[in-house]
Amino acid sequence: MRQKRTLYDHDNWIQHRSSLRHLRHFLSSLSSRVILSLVPPVIAFTSFAAIIASYNSAVSFHWLPGFFPVLKASTLPYQLTAPALALLLVFRTEASYSRFEEGRKAWMKVIAGTNDLARQVLSGVDNSVNAPLKRALLQYIMAFPVALKCHVTYGLDVRQELQNVLEVDDLAIVLNSKHRPRCIIEFISQSLQLLKLEESRRNTLFPKSNAGVKDLLFP
Repeated sequence: MRQKRTLYDHDNWIQHRSSLRHLRHFLSSLSSRVILSLVPPVIAFTSFAAIIASYNSAVSFHWLPGFFPVLKASTLPYQLTAPALALLLVFRTEASYSRFEEGRKAWMKVIAGTNDLARQVLSGVDNSVNAPLKRALLQYIMAFPVALKCHVTYGLDVRQELQNVLEVDDLAIVLNSKHRPRCIIEFISQSLQLLKLEESRRNTLFPKSNAGVKDLLFP
């Protein structure tokens, strides 16, 4: 049975804006990739600071011989570098948000292009003549965003993501290809060429496939 995609509806928005979201975010913080990536350096610097603090405490309480000095450092370097570090963090944050927004816009163009191409195929291709080829073409169109997501996201299982979308033979070809989204684009182009369509209808579909899918992946 093909798994349906979950939609972000109004109930999800209410849950997202709930006052309990802070508790939910705190409880799920250990599963965040950002936090997990910061754990090693935080542990290293915290351990180093704890060692220095323990040493100075031992010297202050005369637990060590008198010739051990108290370790001190001037606060001037921190005072001078703090404004520059704050500006750097602001610029990096703004750049991260900009990259995220550009990626979101590009992904929405991919989804809109594939949806538009699928709509054109559903309304413009005759089922009585091109039923098997039409079904395969719609499968390729649905598989393209999934393959692109797996191509740009690390750690996703392409076989698991596409096994409910493509047939077994097509899935094997895609998995063995070097560039899986490009392979699915070739499937879409070949399927459009094999369709028995009028020349005007074919000219309508081909620009949609080229501009809506191929140019989005290879601008």
